[in-house]
Amino acid sequence: MIETFSMQDLPATCVLYDKLAAGAWLRIDANAIGWDDDFEALVGTNAYGQDYVWGALTLENVEQWRQRLVDSGNFGFCPDREEEHLDVLALQLHLSNLNVTIQDGCAA
Repeated sequence: MIETFSMQDLPATCVLYDKLAAGAWLRIDANAIGWDDDFEALVGTNAYGQDYVWGALTLENVEQWRQRLVDSGNFGFCPDREEEHLDVLALQLHLSNLNVTIQDGCAA
């Protein structure tokens, strides 16, 4: 199930968390996020159609995702990067487990 919101009616973090925990995918404007059983992580697609891994389903991660969306309106790889695929998501998940963050296509 996909639940769609706009930035104007963006629910509170706890509401987003509850929906994700219940198995919903969320679409906010052109950004989407949901749980992926294969990667055992929150994964999403940004406004450019590029995939990313957000990490574990925790209230803190959902708050960070929501806040980044509020602050910038988009996130993930920059639009001039080549299309990424699920092998890259696996690498990103591995790096996130090592406390390495991928932001805008670069390790931070």
